[in-house]
Amino acid sequence: MNPNFIDFTPNQAALVVSNFIYATISALNVYFGAFTTYHLFCAVRNVSQNTQRMQRRFFLALLLQSFTPGIGIVIPMYYYLFAYTYNYYNQKYNNFAMIAIGFNGLLATFAMILVHQPYREAVKKMMSGAAATGRKLSKTARTSVFSRPIALV
Repeated sequence: MNPNFIDFTPNQAALVVSNFIYATISALNVYFGAFTTYHLFCAVRNVSQNTQRMQRRFFLALLLQSFTPGIGIVIPMYYYLFAYTYNYYNQKYNNFAMIAIGFNGLLATFAMILVHQPYREAVKKMMSGAAATGRKLSKTARTSVFSRPIALV
């Protein structure tokens, strides 16, 4: 047998364990998602209307921020599933799928900037040049916790 041969045949025990872990994590995600949604939108709370409105907006923003890059990963993965299932190979489509997966970080960054207002405002300031001209230096006294300078050896 070739010493560089790697056996990719799945082990039955490994499949059972990985499917159990996947099912457990999925069940926890569904439970906590439903629990959070219920308490944000349905349960009567002892907080102000303004706080409830801000919590709901933040929750929806987090959902959008989470699902946007997720979709950017899922679409190329469906191509790979199709290609693997039907033993289909096309280098051009493989390259496109890898580029799409590589852009996941950029997509997540854009989603965060578009969804959260403080990030949007900061980026607008940076793009307009207002951040560079409007900087103010702090006038705090520079003091040390040491009574005398320490010589570094």
